[in-house]
Amino acid sequence: MDKRFNIGEAFVIAVQLEKNGAAFYKEVASSVSDSAAREFLEELAEQELEHEKVFAEIAESSMGQIEMDELSEAYIKELSTDFVFKLEHAEENWENMTFLNTIDFAIEREKDAIIFFLGLTGALEGEDNEKINRIIQEEKSHMIDLLRLKERFR
Repeated sequence: MDKRFNIGEAFVIAVQLEKNGAAFYKEVASSVSDSAAREFLEELAEQELEHEKVFAEIAESSMGQIEMDELSEAYIKELSTDFVFKLEHAEENWENMTFLNTIDFAIEREKDAIIFFLGLTGALEGEDNEKINRIIQEEKSHMIDLLRLKERFR
C-alpha cells in the first residue's frame, strides 16, 4: 500500500545533521594542539558545510509529496529520529572525553550518517540521488580518515 510522504522533512534533518557535524569538528579542532590533526578536522568541518548546502537544495526542491511504501516511510522516519549527529551529547560529556574518545564519537556519527543517507537514496532518482551517493562516498572517506587519525594517536 503506497502512501504520500513528505521526504523534504528528512532532508531538513540531513541539513541539521551536517550542520551539527561541522560544529563538532570545529570544536574538536579548536582544542587539538597537533597542527596536522587540527587542519584535518577543520577540513572535515568545511566538507560537512558543503554537504549541508547540497541537502538544503534537495530539501527545498523535494518538499512536495513523493510516492513511498509504508515500510520505506517508517524506515526514514525512524532514521530521522534516531540517527541525528548529537553535538549536545558531546558537550554534556566534554570534560570526560579524551581526544581518542572524540574521534570514536565522530566515527560512530559518520557511520550513523551513512546509514541515514542510504535510507534517503531510495526515495529519490536522478541527479539528487547521485548527489546523495557522492556525499555517502565522502562520509565513508571521512570515516576511514578518522580511523587512520585514531591509529596515529594511539
